[in-house]
Amino acid sequence: MDGGEEKILQFARSIKGKTPADWDHLPDIGLYMDQVVTFLERQLAPYRESEGDHLITPSMINNYTKAGVVHRAEAKKYSQSHIALLILVCTLKQVLSIPDLTRLLSGSPGESEIASLYASFRMKLAGSMDETAGLVDAAAENITGPAREEALRRLALDFAIEAQARSFAARKILAILEPGRSEKEAPKGRAPRKSGKPSKGGQAS
Repeated sequence: MDGGEEKILQFARSIKGKTPADWDHLPDIGLYMDQVVTFLERQLAPYRESEGDHLITPSMINNYTKAGVVHRAEAKKYSQSHIALLILVCTLKQVLSIPDLTRLLSGSPGESEIASLYASFRMKLAGSMDETAGLVDAAAENITGPAREEALRRLALDFAIEAQARSFAARKILAILEPGRSEKEAPKGRAPRKSGKPSKGGQAS
């Protein structure tokens, strides 16, 4: 096995079983901006394409707040809800625009709703990453000779096609659910309601 194929195997094994911390292990004491960036960089490290990539910066967080996808910090401190939403945004921004992410998250305004959404996100991400790791591992390790590189290229193509189809479907669904919503129309600096209070039009989960 050459160096490139060994790196592919290492990559597959590095993402297997990797998910961000669960809700109960997100900081609940309130973090300042620099602490948030440090925490998120560690949590999102498995999704970094190269060592020099910065997955989150203070300016990014400020932009997400201005767009309304993440609510404003309270006394310059970021809560569990902020951290969970930022992990969601940083993970999904490769396949959804910020306006689409605002549409996606607009139905989870309260802390209990955000916690529930975050738990679903982690469970689905874990399953998807494990499945992906298994497919990459099988193509890199079980296929021998010249066919291995071709199999890996075909697998990369399959992943890209599936990602495009599902990203397109996600964008269409969100556009249908909230027609006419633009980035300028996104709610600015919304703050989550406290857990246990009814959300508009229904009961808190």
